[in-house]
Amino acid sequence: MGSNLSFPRVDLSGKVAVVTGANTGIGYETAKALSVMGAHTIIACRSSERAHAAVERMKEEIGREFPDKSVIIEYMLLDLSSFQSTKDFTVAFKEKNIPLHILINNAGVAWLPLTMTEDGYEAHFQINHLSHFLLTLELLPVMLDTAESCKDCRIVIVSSRLHTSAEFTPGNMNAEQEYSRTKFYSNSKLYNVMSAYALQRRLENVGVTVSVLHPGSVETELGRNTADSFWLNFFYKAYKVAMIPVIRDAQKGAATSLNAAVNPDLSSQRCLYFTDCSPTLSSSLSRDFKSQEQLWEISMSIIKEWLSWSIHQKYSPTMGLVEEEVGFSDKARPLSDDSTERKEQVKIEETGEGTPMITFRVSREVTDEGELEPNGTS
Repeated sequence: MGSNLSFPRVDLSGKVAVVTGANTGIGYETAKALSVMGAHTIIACRSSERAHAAVERMKEEIGREFPDKSVIIEYMLLDLSSFQSTKDFTVAFKEKNIPLHILINNAGVAWLPLTMTEDGYEAHFQINHLSHFLLTLELLPVMLDTAESCKDCRIVIVSSRLHTSAEFTPGNMNAEQEYSRTKFYSNSKLYNVMSAYALQRRLENVGVTVSVLHPGSVETELGRNTADSFWLNFFYKAYKVAMIPVIRDAQKGAATSLNAAVNPDLSSQRCLYFTDCSPTLSSSLSRDFKSQEQLWEISMSIIKEWLSWSIHQKYSPTMGLVEEEVGFSDKARPLSDDSTERKEQVKIEETGEGTPMITFRVSREVTDEGELEPNGTS
């Protein structure tokens, strides 16, 4: 049984996109595709050397495929293990006085041994969630200004299906009690999904759509952090062998991010969770209103000293939100596969007249419970 990974090739001329972790893997292919479509693309990475090499390689590849195309691709320093670096990035971006149409929070780390950042936070917690949370909130004023004219800006958060095995334990989010490198990676991916829903609730009717996704089982560099652990490395390699029928390269892995970022049919201003370019249900825990708001409050309390005062005031916790809105309102409810509303409003494979599609054919796992998205990590 299979499905299509499809995203429309739209004209992004005059638009600006920021992609974190775009020097390799899914991020690289995402940034490259956005550039091909005409976006001014900013690669936000920690390593200047690797980023500059990626930019040059990207330009060379695009030049070979599209000899007459002129692209704007640039690198900006962003070290997500540092709140100071994250704040510096947002300040530098704002100083450019350019709009922001697309923000793709793609960067991440996985399965690290217990590592604390310079700010004193567990690395998965800060790099995969907290710093991206800070980045997004600090860039929101630029995006909201942009949305006043274009009416369609996108925030795309790369999570993982492994969020379904995560726990939400506020007393141990920073490894205060115990640590498991696999569990803390999964937890950080849960925070991605929860914060996406919570953010969309705060962005009603402003022209910004938040999406969160599982990219599929992708061959990337995330597994490099398993080498120091015999059992983790053993299981990771066994997993890769078992997943050969459904594993995909980074280009195909980027398709779901790109579809969420550019598909005109997805400008609904409703937060959806995607797998294989299609909306599906995230875990029940990720859709829990109280947990989402508790995560938002914890995250805000941690990064508040790095937030601009006006942003902190505007996006402070609760804001009078009601539980009925979570995961079930017109703005936030993830759609089930058989939803009539999905068929009417989220026509992913219908792209309008004359819109070219980039399509991949992918395999899907089948279990006794029916068709499931491929297991894997972002």
